[in-house]
Amino acid sequence: MFQNHRRRLYTWTHPDCSRHQIDYILAQNRWCSSIMGVRTLPGADCGTDHELLMAEVKTRLKLLKPGARPIRYDLTELPLNIAYKLEIKNRFDVLGRITEQMEPNDLATEINKIFRETAEKHIPKMKKKKMPWISNKTLHNIEQRREAKKTSGKQSEQYKDWNKEVKNAIKNDKKEYLESHLSHIEICNLTHSSREMYSGINRLMRNFTPRLSAIKDKAAPANRSAVYHNNFRKTLFCINC
Repeated sequence: MFQNHRRRLYTWTHPDCSRHQIDYILAQNRWCSSIMGVRTLPGADCGTDHELLMAEVKTRLKLLKPGARPIRYDLTELPLNIAYKLEIKNRFDVLGRITEQMEPNDLATEINKIFRETAEKHIPKMKKKKMPWISNKTLHNIEQRREAKKTSGKQSEQYKDWNKEVKNAIKNDKKEYLESHLSHIEICNLTHSSREMYSGINRLMRNFTPRLSAIKDKAAPANRSAVYHNNFRKTLFCINC
């Protein structure tokens, strides 16, 4: 199948010094196209009268896509959620009457089902905020602005009012967030909580990118090539430039 020299083809030497090809590499049909070549390595110190057989395989591995992310619920108002507590209590009361008749695995599955179905009905899902300083009130204003855009368009006075309100609210929220965060860092510094202090500093500086600007000449000439020429002339001391 693969073109090799005769000394790369035999796999076993008979006691009468004749050479034979009796060893093979088996592979499934789906992997046959991945085998680039097969040959023996005569002279390998294997402690046997057979020659070492080697295959060169080249294949591509499939990239596994991440599965669905687990649903996260907003548990901040869970202690005040009476409807959730009531339904959990009622469903567990019913389950408690038949627990003796169920297998442990079936019981665990049923408990998981009760929590999952009740949470989907009564607990809101947690929304990830791209900007953590935005308050819930500002998010509500953003929703109102989106509705105004759908109904009236960007040129309407209603949308412009909501847009102005949202921008001011975001600025105020960010200012309050930074002030509270800096106050917390200062308290950590006073209480010698170094780890928490540096963690807070890193959270603030994580997305910070310094603004870079090009070096400008004082006279700001229009012809920049003349500036570069004079600069290199002074630097390199090139008299005949």
